This record gives sequence, structure tokens and C-alpha cells, in this order.
Amino acid sequence: MLSQPVAALDLSQRYEEAVALAEKAVALRPNSAAAIDQLGVARERIGLLDDETESAYRKAVATDPSFAPAYAHM
Repeated sequence: MLSQPVAALDLSQRYEEAVALAEKAVALRPNSAAAIDQLGVARERIGLLDDETESAYRKAVATDPSFAPAYAHM
């Protein structure tokens, strides 16, 4: 599933590819809290602990306040 790129690519540690796939997932489903959260996770896995990564988590929570994984990732 395109909205879960990190889970699929995590074992092979292809994190840059996971970021690209997460960006595509968000473009296709901009109101998907899961896709937005996974973008944050993918960015974090490649060491991008910046405002954009935090913003992804916050946007996921704002999109769907009941999506618990985004809270855990913040």
C-alpha cells in the first residue's frame, strides 16, 4: 500500500526511497493522516529531525486527531 512506504522498505534500509514514496502518497492522498505520518517517519529515519519532519507529525494529528501513531512519533 502506497500510504505505508516506510514499513515496506524498512527492512532493506532504503530510507531515501521511502521518503520519495511517502511524498507521492501524500500527494495522492493529502488528507491521509497515515501517509503524512509516514512521511515524517521516513524523514526521521534518514536523520532529518527538522521543522518539516515535526510539521508532518503535527499535520497528521490535525488531519485526524484519532490517529494515535502520529502522537507517538512527535
